[in-house]
Amino acid sequence: MRYAVCVVLVAAACAPTASPFSFVVSRLALSPSAGLGRCPAHRNAEVPPRQGCAHYCLGPSRVRMRMDGTAAASTALKLLACFSAVTLGLLGPVDITSLSHPLPLAPPAAWAAQQQLPEAEYARLAEVRGKLQDQKYAAAEVILTRSLELWQKTEQPPLEIATMLKDRSNARLLSNPQGALADLDAVLKIYAEMSAEERPNDDVFAATFLRGQVNQRLSLLEAAESDFSAALDLDAENPFLWSARGDTRARRADWAGAAQDYLTAETQFKVIGDKIRRTLSAADASIAMYGSVNPQPSTLIRQP
Repeated sequence: MRYAVCVVLVAAACAPTASPFSFVVSRLALSPSAGLGRCPAHRNAEVPPRQGCAHYCLGPSRVRMRMDGTAAASTALKLLACFSAVTLGLLGPVDITSLSHPLPLAPPAAWAAQQQLPEAEYARLAEVRGKLQDQKYAAAEVILTRSLELWQKTEQPPLEIATMLKDRSNARLLSNPQGALADLDAVLKIYAEMSAEERPNDDVFAATFLRGQVNQRLSLLEAAESDFSAALDLDAENPFLWSARGDTRARRADWAGAAQDYLTAETQFKVIGDKIRRTLSAADASIAMYGSVNPQPSTLIRQP
């Protein structure tokens, strides 16, 4: 049936029209003084329009548009018929009373994601970085916890939520390492659900490295080594990362692996010109190699 109507409308669009075209649009809130649509010579409604000129007779509740001239009438009919045919052909009939079409009946719950938050909320977040730099970790955690509840409730962009979780993990690192670990798990889960184009690899690296440090602090050494290895897959030229994995392997009595990591760290510290850390890494490598003959060399390894 839809396609039959389309054929009729297309035929109407192609057929010649010889009669004047006139229609009424009711209830339009148009100002009679605006003179919309009239040429300068016909602003007075009492003056009849010229051939082919659009003339609006304005009233308080309706506007009558009369198109004099067969050319204008034919063009208007063709445009209207073509538009109707294309609309019916593409969209088809929609039953707005059916429950299978809920969108025309009520705003979807997903519209909450588009809610614009007050500027004061963003201004409050701007204070967080300063508090973290000033080591006011408790105050930063309070602000971030409150903001996270609002951001998650209104379904704000996941990347913003991940950034706030990562900042809160920094605030919790000393006082609540378990909470920091939970925040970083949530951050990396958000990143894992993003596409490769959307995923911020630098942030993934930072969160993975930080989670390794938290796991190391909690003596979850296997998890820490796994995180450091994953971070090295993203940046293999970071001497701090090689040194951190070397510390973890030394605490697990993997002396050969620890020695190799320390030697790599020594080489990379030399590249960046850090003489002190280069010397320390060389010393750690020597101690790790000594582990093959000393059953308890871990007492000599620097603790993170």
